[in-house]
Amino acid sequence: MTLTFEPETAAGTAPELQESAARLRALADNLPHAMIYQIAVDPHGLTRRFTFVGRSCERLNGVTAEAVLADGAALYGLIAPEDQAALAAAEAEALQDMRPFDMEVALVRPDGERRWSRISSAPRLLSDGSTLWDGIQLDITESRLAREALEADQNRLALAVEATGLGLWDFDLRTGVLHWDEAVKAAYGLAPGAEVDYAAYVAHLHPEDRDRVVATYRGAIAAGESGYRMEHRTLAPDGTVRWVLGCARILRDRAGAPTRLFGSVLDITERKRAEEHLQFMVHELNHRVKNSMSVVQAIAARTLRNSPGPVEAGESLSARLLALARTHDLLTAESWAGAGLAEVVSRSLGALGAEPPRLAASGPAVRLHASAALTLALVFHELGTNAVKYGSLSMEGGRVEVEWTVEPGDRLRLCWRERGGPPAEPPTRRGFGSQMIERGLAVEFGAEVKMAYGPEGLDCTIEGAMNRLSPQS
Repeated sequence: MTLTFEPETAAGTAPELQESAARLRALADNLPHAMIYQIAVDPHGLTRRFTFVGRSCERLNGVTAEAVLADGAALYGLIAPEDQAALAAAEAEALQDMRPFDMEVALVRPDGERRWSRISSAPRLLSDGSTLWDGIQLDITESRLAREALEADQNRLALAVEATGLGLWDFDLRTGVLHWDEAVKAAYGLAPGAEVDYAAYVAHLHPEDRDRVVATYRGAIAAGESGYRMEHRTLAPDGTVRWVLGCARILRDRAGAPTRLFGSVLDITERKRAEEHLQFMVHELNHRVKNSMSVVQAIAARTLRNSPGPVEAGESLSARLLALARTHDLLTAESWAGAGLAEVVSRSLGALGAEPPRLAASGPAVRLHASAALTLALVFHELGTNAVKYGSLSMEGGRVEVEWTVEPGDRLRLCWRERGGPPAEPPTRRGFGSQMIERGLAVEFGAEVKMAYGPEGLDCTIEGAMNRLSPQS
């Protein structure tokens, strides 16, 4: 069966309906944001009609009370399609149990404006078997829009808090109740369900920061300040130390007495570690610059002292400084954490033109700390320069073999062998290269150097303790 609206006629209006309408009219016509109505449904539930509609109907819905009294579809037809079925179901359930219903619906006015209303209605059975619905329509558009805007703001805030890792807390000074969200608890090393109060907060401050933090908090309250912010450390029950940035806003009553604190906590541990690492790197850079200057000064002084003339001195000095610079590039690429021995060999000799098949390098993966890498790079440069000028690399078909092993006792054994070159003869004087190779390695790293002058070229064996050459973990 189809439920239809039947136009109101004076002759068909029951006396009790006329009396109800008279009582409601005076009230209904003066409601600014609401409309009172009555709907009568015949005993068989087949037809319904509005028997009373407040004059505010036109203001709320854009249709006159007379139009709705003449045809109820003029108002029901404004209900948004997505809410029509829900309203019908609410009415049916309320009628079955003879109880009121209350719900929000959207209405689209004839001019296209979309507004929201709260519909509250209650059924009552009349003596002739018909049903009378007493109801009120309340315009809630402004509150609905405000609520949606608030929900949107809250969602944006929640996303921002989640994205930044910000933790929020609330401390009621009157009741002593302290609330931390999960992010704050995590920053203090507490489980999500842990109970917290002011005493627990103080207990989980780092002992070295505790007095300063408490003094800042109490000082801001006593001085009448509106808030404070500070960085400090926290100490978790398992001993983990973290850095946080704490900010607070202090609320006061009209007399200026503090009543409540709202605040946030941001875990800045990684930032602090980065700052500490940067500071360490600055100090390390200063140290390395001083060391590098010392090395350059030593190279320059010895080169000039051992060179026969200014031209030779300039060429030797430039070559040695370039070798030093290439190793600096290698170390810089690895943040001066060290370098691989194979890469040091390859770069040092590759710059002199010694590449496969004229260079054969083999050995296990060995890491050198920065100082050892620089020294060995200069050693290989000196050995390679000598091989290019006088040794195996000065002749067609000559080659250099570099092999290293880690011997029992954690000792590095590195062998330089020249093959296919002219016979090697001991030098008549000890130049810069020989002094650096033998004395530099011995003094700085405790390494032993043995030089053998054979029929095919020079053999050089270097042995040293790995703990003097490799980065220490």
